[in-house]
Amino acid sequence: MILVIFFPYEFNRNQHQINGYLHYKSRAMTHIVVSPSLLPELLPKASANSPKHIRLFCQILSYEPSRFMLTVGKVPMLSNVDNDPIDINVKELLATSTSSLSFEVGDVIEIDGCFNGRKVEPISICEMQWSDVTIEKLQVLDYMSDMKPL
Repeated sequence: MILVIFFPYEFNRNQHQINGYLHYKSRAMTHIVVSPSLLPELLPKASANSPKHIRLFCQILSYEPSRFMLTVGKVPMLSNVDNDPIDINVKELLATSTSSLSFEVGDVIEIDGCFNGRKVEPISICEMQWSDVTIEKLQVLDYMSDMKPL
């Protein structure tokens, strides 16, 4: 299995709008995050005018279908930092999604989205396939999440 960590992501002002936020054309590396509640500390420059593209690896703690609120926390084996869970509103994602999403407590998921300094706006959510994941690969993911840009 090949583990790809960084993905160049291009927002096009004329073609791309996510959950009401217009994203201006830029080339930026995706920020890998394994400790969801540390997002404000990891991305202090994120704002509504300058959202940061993230790839969040987390575990589902709960889901309230009536409020479309998904509560996620860190994957226990990915981070030594003890932190609080965060809530992610998935209403817009579910309204535009063409595939069915099931949010089962305990599932480990990957959220591709934008962080605007206050909350995560999900673009896509998918369940992680753990059939060929090893502890070494998880340690590499944790290490990569701590890397800073040059």
